[in-house]
Amino acid sequence: MDTLVAIFANSLVSSLLLFQSIRLLRKRKARYLSVSLLLLMLPATLCWTVFGWLESKQVMFACGMATFLLNIVTLMLYVSSKNFRILPK
Repeated sequence: MDTLVAIFANSLVSSLLLFQSIRLLRKRKARYLSVSLLLLMLPATLCWTVFGWLESKQVMFACGMATFLLNIVTLMLYVSSKNFRILPK
């Protein structure tokens, strides 16, 4: 049961990242995307991935790895967008 809850939670996070990545690909602007959220989600998804590996739960590990990679792709799209600024105006 705990694996199903973890998979559901991971699916929700993955869908959030997927929609953000699609928006970045279409608009090429990161105007309303929170880089703080992405940077906080990166270690969180990495921890879930390690947890799945340590507990020998392949499904949780695979979901965590997919979300972690999607988070990295979203961060790369954010950095490569035209509106990327380190400091706000």
